[in-house]
Amino acid sequence: MRVRKRFNISGVWLLLAVLLFAGCPAMRKMESKRASDSNSVAPMLAKVKAVNKSPIGGKKKVRASPQMWKRTPEGTILSKVSVGGKKYLTLKKLRVTVKVDGIRVRTVMDHIYHNPHKRQLQGTFKYTLPADASISYYAMFVGRQQRTPRFFGPKGAPSRRALTRMAPQEVVRRQPAKGWTNLREARLVPAEKGREVFEHITRQRVDPALLEQEAPNTFSGRVFPIPANGYNRIIIAYEQTLPRFGSYRPYRFRFPPEVADNIDFVLEYNPTLSSLAKHNLRNIRCRQKKKAAFFQCMWEKNMPDRDAIFYFTPKQKVSYLAGTEPPTTPKGQASRFLFAQLPIKLPTNAVKTSARAIFMLDTSMSSDPQRFAASVQLMKEILEKNKISSFNVLLFDVGASWMSPKGWMKNTKQSRAACFARIDKILLEGATDLGRALTMVASPSWLKEKSLGAVNVFFLSDGQLNWGQREQGRALSAFWQRQRWSSLKFFAYRLGLGSENVELYNQMVRRGGATFSCLGASEIKRCATAHTKQSMTLDSLRVDGIDAYDTLIAGRQSNLYPGGLLTFASQYKRDGIAKIELKGRYMGKVMTLSYSITVKAHGDLAPRAWAELAVRQLLELEDPSYTNLIVAFSQRYRIANKHCSFLILETDREYKQYGLEQETKKSGLSSVSAFLQKAWKQMGAPITSRQLWMSMLQKVLMRFKMTQKTSGKAVLSLLQEIPDAQLELSGHRTHGLVEKENVPKSYQKVYQKSRDDFSPFVKESKRRLKRVNVAAAMRSLSCIVELHPTNPKALRLVGYYLMDWQRFEEAAQVFLRVLERRSFEPHAYRDLARALIKMNRFGLAAALYEIVLAGKWDRRFHSIGTVAREEYAFLMRGAMSDGKLKASVRSLLSQRKTLLGLHVTRSKLRVTLTWNTDNTDIDLWVEEPFGEKCWYKNKKTRNGGHLLQDVTQGYGPERYENKGGRGGQYTVRLKFYGHRSTVLGNETHANVTMIMNAGTKDEKIVEKNLVLKKRKEVVKVMTLSL
Repeated sequence: MRVRKRFNISGVWLLLAVLLFAGCPAMRKMESKRASDSNSVAPMLAKVKAVNKSPIGGKKKVRASPQMWKRTPEGTILSKVSVGGKKYLTLKKLRVTVKVDGIRVRTVMDHIYHNPHKRQLQGTFKYTLPADASISYYAMFVGRQQRTPRFFGPKGAPSRRALTRMAPQEVVRRQPAKGWTNLREARLVPAEKGREVFEHITRQRVDPALLEQEAPNTFSGRVFPIPANGYNRIIIAYEQTLPRFGSYRPYRFRFPPEVADNIDFVLEYNPTLSSLAKHNLRNIRCRQKKKAAFFQCMWEKNMPDRDAIFYFTPKQKVSYLAGTEPPTTPKGQASRFLFAQLPIKLPTNAVKTSARAIFMLDTSMSSDPQRFAASVQLMKEILEKNKISSFNVLLFDVGASWMSPKGWMKNTKQSRAACFARIDKILLEGATDLGRALTMVASPSWLKEKSLGAVNVFFLSDGQLNWGQREQGRALSAFWQRQRWSSLKFFAYRLGLGSENVELYNQMVRRGGATFSCLGASEIKRCATAHTKQSMTLDSLRVDGIDAYDTLIAGRQSNLYPGGLLTFASQYKRDGIAKIELKGRYMGKVMTLSYSITVKAHGDLAPRAWAELAVRQLLELEDPSYTNLIVAFSQRYRIANKHCSFLILETDREYKQYGLEQETKKSGLSSVSAFLQKAWKQMGAPITSRQLWMSMLQKVLMRFKMTQKTSGKAVLSLLQEIPDAQLELSGHRTHGLVEKENVPKSYQKVYQKSRDDFSPFVKESKRRLKRVNVAAAMRSLSCIVELHPTNPKALRLVGYYLMDWQRFEEAAQVFLRVLERRSFEPHAYRDLARALIKMNRFGLAAALYEIVLAGKWDRRFHSIGTVAREEYAFLMRGAMSDGKLKASVRSLLSQRKTLLGLHVTRSKLRVTLTWNTDNTDIDLWVEEPFGEKCWYKNKKTRNGGHLLQDVTQGYGPERYENKGGRGGQYTVRLKFYGHRSTVLGNETHANVTMIMNAGTKDEKIVEKNLVLKKRKEVVKVMTLSL
């Protein structure tokens, strides 16, 4: 009775509270405002709370266990498939088959897309994979009929359980005879070559597809053709290592946001390696068919509103997997591989840590609100749960700034409150310049001492590098050379929210720090104090009993913390009992950790796990001379990365035609581990900018057979003589944090959603340029690079605006990225050269113009030579008058000037038009003083005007020149005819350069950037008085 009485009393109080709230308009208004503030950290913290899970069958109760973060819609594996113009394909059906083999998983996604539009189109999509995952297979079919085709025919369809046990290559060969064209499977090819071939074939309206890495764990795909009102089927497989989460190994599948007809989800696990503790299928409205170690779910129309999560409990004390790779020759033997994760059991002795802390807090656009909120919560816990006396926060995106520019903040309740109040005001925006942030941490301007004592640096970022220095090894090497701290340790955190650059974390913490996994809110407190435990320094790893060889340690891990994991993989010769020993030092004494496992090869998932470690460590070398080796391993084990992409062509003959034969290159290595150890010992200093330039341009010279020609020799001579400083592109130091209250609400509503629309960022950056400053404008504009780090259209657009704002170094960095990916286009060299000229980097710009003039280009670029020659002449004039130019560079340029006959010709008006989208037709019109118009129908005027050529594809240029016409008003206009492309949407950004009185003392240069959207639109650029 007492309990019931208390319950009734509390119910009365609750009723009174509700009535009071309902009768208080001010309170309702305040609460409404609080709920609507979706960009603040506090509401975001509520959104990252754990997902509710139910035990198997919903009957048995299991002990309380940690729960994973609730993922954001942006965190889905597959984005919508864009066809341009804010239009998308319809995902009609999705079939997912999952094979869980201990700690390794293969997921096969089979999609059927419908093109609801009345023209044949190209689709573009993105895949964001989990950490420690890699794409292993890519294939497609094109539909023949107008109604939705089936995955399988009515007869002979495999059972769902059989599907999970099939390799992707077997699955696709079960397609129905009707409804689909022939199967086309992708081959791994060198990335840039694949890009060039794909675009060349697409222009011919033939059927290619391309899947390439955009950022760590993020891949973008392009598929063509998708027939008008027709269908396309895409099959993608990826393999991953399951993370550890408490005592579980969770598998998580992130459903795409919209599937029109149905989803078929099937999962099978190996019950000898793990048991299933719980899952959340009931919470996601699964019509479940369950058998032993097997699950099938189907959804029709009523889509799952959250991720599917399965919590597996390993049955092994040491989680491992062994498997075989088929022999590479008919008489060869199958290779055996072991992949294992060793639990680190050490005493949990606390170690004295630094009383000072620096938090590197990522405020860029890639740090979505949920991840940012989790990072802020982790930062709060670290400050509150540890003996930290003083701290500071470096807020970084495209720029970087200290929370307290004057020095340390005391770790008090008041200072923490002020710090987090300011953080709550920041608008998450911009690209990520890690190199700039590391420079500021290495030597803070507010500390004047030569030696700065000890500090712990907590890295709270997804680690995406897309602005400034993008070679993470070079950025970290420069940091360690510059830093003034007597002792510094990095600590990084894997949150599992979106794409994470795990390789960066591994490199960053190698000198004494650690990376900790915090995959849910329940782990925040543990992660906050994990760095305070005494670690063991690893000296060696030994595997006996199975004739193991070629052993690789993931991330080259050297510090082992209590409760952590050490991941390694080996090749071996015979099954048996493996004895594993870790030797190292703990608290100044030698320590050995021993493990014993019974190894028996089964399945095919272990070989790629070993190969993933090998490729990652080869990539970490960041040495261009190893690119062919990386390609060889990637092709053999089907691992896509920045050097290797999946390409689909129509026939085998086309692969041979473009020099992309299936024959995989031989690596020539008997031991990857021995090669890597030798490479690291010999490496010494990181690769220099000169080596990178040499490597890139030597490949170009060989491609165009220029190495023995005078132009090619001139390029190499210039690269040898240019001073080191002129080969570095560092950019300016940028401050520009923007608070939400200073930004229009209309922008805040759309900027996180406008992932394929550049216009909100361009509009906002122009507003800030006018009303705030160029740094704030760059922060908004750089969002385009953050969202599209490999899209040439996006990169060129940003580069043109940066040139217009006179941020030439940043423009050069953006144009260099285009050149690295598109060395087959002359405009990539020209754009970068024009930025370098503005920086007085005449020698490097000259090397690029030499390639433009001597290279063999696609016929749609044939008019580039005339414009490039004229610009090269302007370069020579500027170089000869530069008193700071190195004498040897001046001499080389003088020789080339004479040999090529370069001189600036006098001209009353010269107008050059270029644009940022391929296969685009824009007309240049110039109306002269007497009303006559110079255009493609009237290329020569009575007043002396001359239009070089009417360019109807490529990126231009179109050029008008009048050498001696009459004075008066000249009006420049553009007419936009649209794209001859395979996507919808017509937006193009045009760049117009107007040179008045060229070659005279009255010479003047004006540049304009314009946005063209409407087909057959005529836009006035400006009127010039001459």
